[in-house]
Amino acid sequence: MAKSAPKSPVNRVNRIPDRGIYDRETIYKILDRAFLCHVGFQHDHQVYVIPTLYCRRGDTLLLHGSNASRLLQHLGHRNHICIAVTILDGLVLARSAFRHSMNYRSVVVFGWGETIVNVAAKLEALRAISENVSPGRWADVRTPSEQELKATSVVSIGILEADYELDIWAGVVPLWRARGLPVPDPRLKPGIAVPEYLKTDAPGVAKAANEKHTLAMKNICEHCHKNLTLDAIAYICSYECTYCVDCTAGFDFICPNCGGELVKRPRRTV
Repeated sequence: MAKSAPKSPVNRVNRIPDRGIYDRETIYKILDRAFLCHVGFQHDHQVYVIPTLYCRRGDTLLLHGSNASRLLQHLGHRNHICIAVTILDGLVLARSAFRHSMNYRSVVVFGWGETIVNVAAKLEALRAISENVSPGRWADVRTPSEQELKATSVVSIGILEADYELDIWAGVVPLWRARGLPVPDPRLKPGIAVPEYLKTDAPGVAKAANEKHTLAMKNICEHCHKNLTLDAIAYICSYECTYCVDCTAGFDFICPNCGGELVKRPRRTV
């Protein structure tokens, strides 16, 4: 597979083309940091956009749903679709209404679907989707029964074309998703503890703070997307925009978003 997605009239970014990136490594990093996508397709002369869970496996995306789903039926017939994945990083509040915007990373994928029929491959695809949403959960739950598998469609979409767009302005309100503390089912039997994998951060998701003013530490550099462990040396501004050492030095210790000073982030060892 080529290192870059081929440019075409379909996936080429026309407005501010410099923001369009076609490098597969960059595109796949964004796809791997999310689990919710929106799928656009046309059925009986009507256009639909459906939100659904997904995961990436190699050069394909995996989707699942009910056999009765209009989307899954459309994909199962090898029809073309468009998939959008967006990670919202912040709101841009400018002095004029016209200049308001967002900081976001967005991938748009074009491809077509093929139904996975083999039972073993179908189970593995469902496991992959589950692990992308909540790593470790699949090993704890009952696997789908034969009847449940028959009622579920799983589709593989080859990534034929894709583009990645980055929109950055100065002056932002940082945003991030937070995974809340687990809330036990009231019908749980006494003594059943919360699994360890639910006590830790999911990829790309900050853990909710136990206290109101606890720092919600990010685990990725917002500029180069380098992974940052909680005990790694990183730099933040007063809005908690987070950068690695190399990017911070390149910015001369000034946040490119708000223009504020970048200072060393306290390291967390537990």
